[in-house]
Amino acid sequence: MMRTLLLFTLLLCLTVHASATHKPVRWSVQACSLVINCGKNALLTARVSAPEPRYTISWSTGQRSPVIQVGRNGRYVVTLKDHKGIVRARDTINLLLKKPFEASIRLHSGASGDTLVAYPQNGRLTRYAYQWYRNDTLVRKGASPRYVAPVSGVYKVAVTGITGCRDVSDTLTYRVAAPLSVDYTYKTAYCSEQELAFTPVVAAADSIASYLWDFGDQTQVAIPNPVHGFAPGHYTVSLTVTTVAGQTGTVSKQIVIPPVTPWDVSIVQHPNACGDAVELQVVTSPQARYFEWNGLPDRDRITVTRSGRYVVQVYDSCTVLRGTATVDVTVQTAFAAEIRIIPGVTDTLVAAFAGGAAFPTGIPPAGYYFTWYLNGTPVGGPEPWITNLVSGQYTVLIESQSGCSSLSAPFGYIAGGAFSLKAENTLAMGNIALSDSGRVSAFPNPSPGQFNLRFSRPLEKTVIVQVYNMQGRLVYTRTTQQQQQLIDIAGLPKGQYLVHIIGDGERKTLTLLLQ
Repeated sequence: MMRTLLLFTLLLCLTVHASATHKPVRWSVQACSLVINCGKNALLTARVSAPEPRYTISWSTGQRSPVIQVGRNGRYVVTLKDHKGIVRARDTINLLLKKPFEASIRLHSGASGDTLVAYPQNGRLTRYAYQWYRNDTLVRKGASPRYVAPVSGVYKVAVTGITGCRDVSDTLTYRVAAPLSVDYTYKTAYCSEQELAFTPVVAAADSIASYLWDFGDQTQVAIPNPVHGFAPGHYTVSLTVTTVAGQTGTVSKQIVIPPVTPWDVSIVQHPNACGDAVELQVVTSPQARYFEWNGLPDRDRITVTRSGRYVVQVYDSCTVLRGTATVDVTVQTAFAAEIRIIPGVTDTLVAAFAGGAAFPTGIPPAGYYFTWYLNGTPVGGPEPWITNLVSGQYTVLIESQSGCSSLSAPFGYIAGGAFSLKAENTLAMGNIALSDSGRVSAFPNPSPGQFNLRFSRPLEKTVIVQVYNMQGRLVYTRTTQQQQQLIDIAGLPKGQYLVHIIGDGERKTLTLLLQ
C-alpha cells in the first residue's frame, strides 16, 4: 500500500513537470501532503517546475528527497535550489495529522428498551466492522452498529474501516434502569391544621436529579421536603421526580384542608378595692399562646385604668387567630385624701376628698375610717376631724369599707397660742382681731399673686410678716410699719397659705388662698 501511494505521488509530480514543457518554464515548488497509516503518519511531496534538469530539494527536517514521511504535526518548509545552490523557490505546509474517523457509543432509550449505537456508521462509500466489548470481554462482532437490549456493564466498541484503520471508543457505563416508584406522605406541621409537611417516598436505581411539588394553589417548589400552608379547601397535590438518567415519575393525591376551628373566648373583669383599676383576664378553651389587646401584643391578664371598650384577639402556638372577645370597662375615679383647716378659737383639722367637700365635724360618716398622724405617729381617729392641735406635720389616712385607702400629703400646722380670734370672726377668711390695734385684713382673698395687708389703725411699731405653706414651711418674710402693705407671692404654687403677723410679743394669723 505504501509503495503504491509513493509511486502515485511521484507520478503526479512527473506529470506536472512534463506538462510544463509546452510553455515557458519558471522555477516553482509546491508542498503537498497525504495522510497514511490511519492518521499516524503523512507523506510530504514537493511538486517542482524547473527550466533545467539539475536542481536540489531540501526540507526543513534536513531531508533532501522529493517525498518524505513525517509523524508529527507542525510547519514544514521545502526549498528549491539550482545546480549552483541558488534558492529559486520555497513553499510551506502546515500539517495536522488526524484519524480518518473516531469511534464512539451513544445510548438510545425507547419505549421498547435501550440500545447502544456505535459511530461512525456505514455509508455509500464506506464500510465498517464492529466489535463490542463488555467489561473488556468481546461479546459481539459484525457489520451492525447497534447493540440491542444491553445488560448492565462497561461497554466499548472497536470500529475497523475498509482501509484497515481501527479505532476504539471511550467506555460507556450502562445500568439497567429499574422501574421508578414515586409516592409521598404528609402530616400536620407543628400545630396548625392548615400547614402540612411533605416527605417523598421514592424507589429508584439511579440518583434523583430533581423534585417538583405542585400544591394545586398555583404554587410550586423544587425541594425534597417542603412545608406548605393552605387556605381551607380541596387541593390536588402532585410530586414529579426526575432521575439523573432522565427517568420521571409522578404521583397525585387529593388533600382536604379543614377550616380553622374557633375557640371559646371570654373576658373576666376584676376591679380593685378602689375601683380605679380593673384587671382583665382572658379565658379560652383550649389555652391560647399569644394575645393582642386593642391590636397590641400583651399577656392574658392586663390592668386598665381608663374606661372604654377593650378587644382581645387570641392565637395558638402557630400564631393562627383562634377567637376574639370584647368587653366594656368602667373605671371609677379614686379618691385622694387631703387636710383642711377650720380656724377658730381652737383650730380644727378636717379630712376631705381632693376636689370635694370636707367631711362634716361632729358626725362620723358611715363607710369610712380615719387615722390621724402627727410627725408620723398616730394621734387620733376614727373621726374625720382632730382638735387640740400642736405645731407639727399632720397627715390623715382615709380607708373605705371596700379596702381602698389614701394617705394625705403632710399639713404643716403652727400653733398660735399668743393670740386669739374673736368669736364673730372665727369663720372669716382674711380677718383677725387685734386687742390693741383693731383689725387686720388681707385682700383680695382669694388672690392671683399679690394682696394687701391693711390694719384698721396706724402701727406704732414694726411688725414681721411671714407666709407659710400648708406643710409648715416658711416661704416668704418681710417687715413693715405701713398701715397698708402690698405683699407679692406670685411666684409661689397655687394653694392655701397661712400669713403670720408678729409684733410686740403677739402673733396673729390669717388664711390666704392663692389661685
